[in-house]
Amino acid sequence: MQDIEILIGSSWFEGRMGERIRLEAGSGGVDIDFSSILDTIDILIGGANVSALAHEDAVFLMLRDMLAGCEDLASGRTPRVTLPFYESPWELVLKREGDTVLASFFRGGMNPHIEVKDRAVRFQDLVLALVVAGDALLARLESLNPKILADPFVGEIFGALERLRAMDRIEACPHEDGPPVELASDASGEPHSDIAFRFAISATFRDLLGPTTPSRADLYSLMARGQLSCLVRGEEVLVVEGHVYFMVDALLLLARRLLDCLEERKDLDLVLQGDALRVESHYDATSELLTVTLAPDARRSTSGPAVVGGVPLVSFVDSVLDLGRSLRRQILDVNPGQRTNLKFELLSSEIENLGSWRRDLTAGAVVNTGGSQLRYERPRPTLPRRDDEGRLLMARRLMYSKRWDVEAEGLRLDATFLCGDRIVMGTRSIVAALDRDSGDLLWRQGGIPSRALALMTGESGLLTVAPSGEVGLIDIADGSTVWQNRIQPPPGKPVGITAGGGRRPRYAVLTTEESGLVAFDLFTGEARWRFRTRRGSPSGFARFGRLIAFSCNSNSVYCLDADSGELVWRFSDRSRFDLPPVSLGESLMLWSADHGGQQGTVFCLDSLTGEAVWRARVLGKPLAPPVLSSGHVVMAVRSARGVSLESWTGQGRPGWRRDLEDLDGPVALMSMDDAVIVHTSYGSVASLDGATGSVRWMHSLTDSPGVELPLSLEPVLRDGGLFVPFDTTYVLNPIDGSLLHRLEGDSPVPDLLRVDENYSIYTAEVSGHVSAYGLVGHLDIVPS
Repeated sequence: MQDIEILIGSSWFEGRMGERIRLEAGSGGVDIDFSSILDTIDILIGGANVSALAHEDAVFLMLRDMLAGCEDLASGRTPRVTLPFYESPWELVLKREGDTVLASFFRGGMNPHIEVKDRAVRFQDLVLALVVAGDALLARLESLNPKILADPFVGEIFGALERLRAMDRIEACPHEDGPPVELASDASGEPHSDIAFRFAISATFRDLLGPTTPSRADLYSLMARGQLSCLVRGEEVLVVEGHVYFMVDALLLLARRLLDCLEERKDLDLVLQGDALRVESHYDATSELLTVTLAPDARRSTSGPAVVGGVPLVSFVDSVLDLGRSLRRQILDVNPGQRTNLKFELLSSEIENLGSWRRDLTAGAVVNTGGSQLRYERPRPTLPRRDDEGRLLMARRLMYSKRWDVEAEGLRLDATFLCGDRIVMGTRSIVAALDRDSGDLLWRQGGIPSRALALMTGESGLLTVAPSGEVGLIDIADGSTVWQNRIQPPPGKPVGITAGGGRRPRYAVLTTEESGLVAFDLFTGEARWRFRTRRGSPSGFARFGRLIAFSCNSNSVYCLDADSGELVWRFSDRSRFDLPPVSLGESLMLWSADHGGQQGTVFCLDSLTGEAVWRARVLGKPLAPPVLSSGHVVMAVRSARGVSLESWTGQGRPGWRRDLEDLDGPVALMSMDDAVIVHTSYGSVASLDGATGSVRWMHSLTDSPGVELPLSLEPVLRDGGLFVPFDTTYVLNPIDGSLLHRLEGDSPVPDLLRVDENYSIYTAEVSGHVSAYGLVGHLDIVPS
């Protein structure tokens, strides 16, 4: 048995806080925030200061907690109390066994450390130490200002001290005990495997066999001692004595860092400490080989380090995951209650996540060999074309007049649509439909939250998905609700797409939970199928026929049949695909970022099979989705040299390159027949030959510097007229770039631009201003 003493520092008493309490002695009362009084707390057991590593803490709050915990132990309400420190990750655990208390002091978090575990003291000595410390602390307060003893917080501490002082005799508390249970890992690893880990644990009722605190992070119950051994090609090279859970936790952290290096193709030099185990690792990304130095804590062992070199990274990660799975399985076998321990749950989820990540990085692509069966699903190139019979093509000048305008507070541009004969607008307070010719209100209903998703389903319905998971379809004919349902909401804003079916989309495919998709039948509102990615949440979609492809901020891109939810193909590479794929007819374009995201690789896949047709390095970051023109894929790229247009042929060979001088802002690209239309944030619009990159024409929209730019620079081609958003809306002739019209007067900045079949212009400003302009006349060229 060892005696215990609790000493609370006095620097607060002699410093500014003590002076403040003293100065308020003559006032009507003392208003002190006791949580702001910080000082050292020294817990001495057998003369050794076990809490020396903790910094200053809220001494009054800690004293209150220790007094309350001691009362709980004395009453038998609980056999164990956990007292977390307020200003640091340290925890004090007191466990009562009969007339003895076992004291443990340890640090949690990312770098756990056990300073003392189950140090035994008499319970009566603990009570005495707390009473002495509390009396000394209150005596200091009273000497500064007697009025402060009337404070409710001080009264709470004073009452707890009196109750403990009144305990003449504390009854012994029965406790559950029994012989230890020996746990041993499965025989992981083949006799000649590169590296393997094994453990042996002596589990007791003071750790793995004891009850856990449900739905709490109970690190104390995982502090079982044992051995961790390392085997290289079947030969044991190291045995470390210590707390096995902490050592496995450190190895799992190393496995996570290694998988990140494998994905990003980067080297690693890392040193980790897990209880008695020190791990030094060096990973070479070129050879994909790992050198690991494993060493026991020099203070606890006389054994030397073991150096394991030339280990494939995947082999090391597999051995760590096998170790973690075996530890998890053995613990649950002897104590299923550990399932409710949040710390154990974190270990389990980390093992599952790392396992999925490892499989994702090393699995080959899934190629659709039945691509010919989907030949009718292959999308045809739907490039905007100039219509030689379009009346705008022959016009020299146009005349527009304003038809109507409205103000919609809280307008959401991503929830505003031109649908047939009406405009549907979504705001935070209402969803409304306006007649597109007159601007008259047709119907209105409740609004769309700022983080909700709004999707048009053909021309008849508006689908909304709230962050809470509520899904509903609105009939845009009359504003009625067609159906409602719910999903398990994803962590961020819901994302989705409409797809499948024949003449019009049949399903709405929406993100759900952490990494899932669910498809709703747009006619019935029923969930038809679900799909879960290996890793990452779906975020960017491309639709072609009844197929949908999507990235999920991981190293894989998936393609599903929207009608059935079946996986058609999966493309994987040791890269991170964080931009949506782009469908270009028979091809699907992907861009993966290198570490740092400033350059990467462009991939061209067959859209039906998922096979890589070609890949090419990109020394920059894409500014706009690529377009296809004259057999060339053209992409706007920002690099250290500035913004440029890069092109590749159908075989992936470099084509032409054109620098956009002095440009560092957004760029919009549009393909039109054999030309590429380029619109820059400097107000220049140009038509480039798709095969050579030569300039056919260039037009500057304005000479005024510092104009307000729209949120989107995407032009609209409608029947021989090129409608371009900038500080206002411009209409150009796409053949020669001549200006046909410019909206004058108080025309809004077209953050959203739509043009109907009658060439009417509809603009919406993020401020909430929505306007409609109608074509009233044009000047044509009449042949002589």
